[in-house]
Amino acid sequence: MDSIHIYGGKLLKGETKIQGSKNAALPILAATLLIEGISVIQNCPQIADVYYMQKLLEKLGCQVSRSGSTVTVDASHIRDNQITGEASTGMRSSIMLLGALLGRWGEASMVYPGGCVIGKRPIDLHLTALRQMGVDIAEQEQMFTARADSLRGMDYRLPFPSVGATENILLAAVLAEGDTYLTNAAREPEIEALCGFLKAAGAKIKGEGSNRLVIRGVKQLHEVSYRIPEDRIVAGTYLCAGAITRGEVLVKGIMPEYLRSTLHKLRETGCVVKIIGKDAILIKAPEKLKAVKIK
Repeated sequence: MDSIHIYGGKLLKGETKIQGSKNAALPILAATLLIEGISVIQNCPQIADVYYMQKLLEKLGCQVSRSGSTVTVDASHIRDNQITGEASTGMRSSIMLLGALLGRWGEASMVYPGGCVIGKRPIDLHLTALRQMGVDIAEQEQMFTARADSLRGMDYRLPFPSVGATENILLAAVLAEGDTYLTNAAREPEIEALCGFLKAAGAKIKGEGSNRLVIRGVKQLHEVSYRIPEDRIVAGTYLCAGAITRGEVLVKGIMPEYLRSTLHKLRETGCVVKIIGKDAILIKAPEKLKAVKIK
């Protein structure tokens, strides 16, 4: 399909069920590499980035299957530690495989990840933190190689709360020797989801949801079944689409606390926002929205 035609002027009215979170699913799929067995990931969104991640896992030697929104990964027999090809360069989240491969194998080679359409986002924060854990990194023009005889815990403060760097440190630290104290960690719900998956598999993590994480390294993780939370970004997009078309939209399956700031701003515009039960949000837009300041 070369183009998309949108015929506007119609209000949006109706309800929809929110899919699983992409930003939670990708690092959790990467984390399955740490488990020498089967991981069952429920509520996994059926989107291109997840498909790319599945292909990368298969290239490394995992057996991956999907039934509806459930993805099953058997990482018992990893045979490769190189991340290359279109799936890697086309998707920025391939960088999540770095921490997981180091935790499982102690070595990884990969091309620099791509896939970011909003500008260059360097991975220096990831590499700097991993070096503090004892990783030797040799950088080349198109790719880099990372090796560690033994990952070790550290006391580290991120220069700013990067989601990706926080996730990579978590993935490397859960099987490292000793304790890792990470300050100025990202606090997004997707970080909590990754911690939830790792803890369900036997990792020892404290502080998820705060800016300080404590990870005590364990010898191994066990097989696990985990459900991905719904995508707060998708839910917020539907609510905003209802607002700008002067419509009435009900989104189901999303925790309202994930959208506190978004709902606050929508109310400021004049929209009526109602929380229905534990996991549904209804928005009714006025004829004309008020202008608001957003930072």
